[in-house]
Amino acid sequence: MAKSKEKNIFTYDTSMVTAAIDGEEFVVRRADPAISAKLEAVGTEMEAAQKAANLPLPLRIAELIFFIIGSSLVGGALDALADAEVPFSTLVKNGFWYGVGFGAVALVLAAVLFLIGYLRRRSVLSSPALRDLNERSERLVRETRESLLVPETAFEADLFVPVHVRWHGLRMKQVSNLQVSVYADKDAICVATVAKVVRIPLERIEEVACIRNRISFMFWNKDVPCGLGPYAQCKIRVTGTEQFSVKPYYAVYVRGSDRFVFFIPPYEFETYAPLLGGKAASVVERK
Repeated sequence: MAKSKEKNIFTYDTSMVTAAIDGEEFVVRRADPAISAKLEAVGTEMEAAQKAANLPLPLRIAELIFFIIGSSLVGGALDALADAEVPFSTLVKNGFWYGVGFGAVALVLAAVLFLIGYLRRRSVLSSPALRDLNERSERLVRETRESLLVPETAFEADLFVPVHVRWHGLRMKQVSNLQVSVYADKDAICVATVAKVVRIPLERIEEVACIRNRISFMFWNKDVPCGLGPYAQCKIRVTGTEQFSVKPYYAVYVRGSDRFVFFIPPYEFETYAPLLGGKAASVVERK
């Protein structure tokens, strides 16, 4: 993600669903506090369940180390074998089979740990308890939309949001792929999260830019995998568990008490474009 001096309208702290965003001046409605509290509790339970689905950190590190060692040893042996100038008998004397053997064992161990992790994740994520949590979450999201007066004609879309997260006492920033509802409200674009409605007057939008840098983000919200269907052309990379990256992405610059911005995924630009007024027709390019 390109460094920016602007404040992102939607940036918030993940420690609370109802936390203030940087663009509070654009907030026009807030969800019912009682529903928000229930949604926050469900979110905490889901986060705990998803963490339980992963292998312990030491085993994940061991998996990565085994894979790197195995790939290096086997790859090096194959490169040496492909070198026509070195006789095979010389390779054997120099420990060719030892390298292949140790490398193969390391790759097998990495594969075993990966399989254990995959089966563990599948078991937890398909459990009745997590399905119940998902159903409760969906019901509460519907109730939230009703309390926020989100119209039925609103589009469901993704939004790239830099968020503050806390990990082992440290405060870090990462980009989350947030599901929102977007719709037009007279001379403004409205973006509804599970906590509030943000209304941005079109006259406040200064420009829309296509940012050619790669952006890394967490979570994929669509039912279709990121490499298939309409998303294949975006060439989205999977960089880890629930971790992705893509380029380009779009930045919408907004004038307020400060200069603000919000980020649109490339595969959602056609959804947002009609709601951005004439600015979407004159996109500028940036790095």
